[in-house]
Amino acid sequence: MEIFRNVNEAGQIVLPPLWDRYFSSEETGALYRELELALEFQREFAAQGITLEVIYADVVHIPRDLSQYPKEDVRTRSLQGCVPTWVRMHRPPTERPEGLKSLGFDLSDPIPTFHSALYQPGLSRVAPSVRGDLNAAGLFADLGDALRWLPVALSLDYGVPFCVIEVLELDG
Repeated sequence: MEIFRNVNEAGQIVLPPLWDRYFSSEETGALYRELELALEFQREFAAQGITLEVIYADVVHIPRDLSQYPKEDVRTRSLQGCVPTWVRMHRPPTERPEGLKSLGFDLSDPIPTFHSALYQPGLSRVAPSVRGDLNAAGLFADLGDALRWLPVALSLDYGVPFCVIEVLELDG
């Protein structure tokens, strides 16, 4: 059967080589710090009919005190768990690539998932007035607006240590 073509004799799922390389580079952090590698994957996946966007996300604000919000212990552990990912991504330390254009600011889990508070759990559903501060990309155009809405996102009983993330795209 077609569904089992990527299962080996031991019953383990074997990823196609492109996906295997992608996930391996993600695990080592190379995908996050090497723009050329990300662009290479974008081209290779496009050849397979799969569209990938290459964006750059930068953590610009981490809340200092999570004790006043629900699930503070879960949020703190989650932030501490991000540190090994940050180290992999920024070894050696990297700077923003040239030619980036800011799309705006998100309230998001700061790596590795970049889980957005705006869309899940849905800050825009809980506080519909937030939509008035979002730009055409569905992000905050202004860092001040993102910082103003951060406590609202953190007050959601969700357990994610939302931070302010700037989302950038390659200009051109």
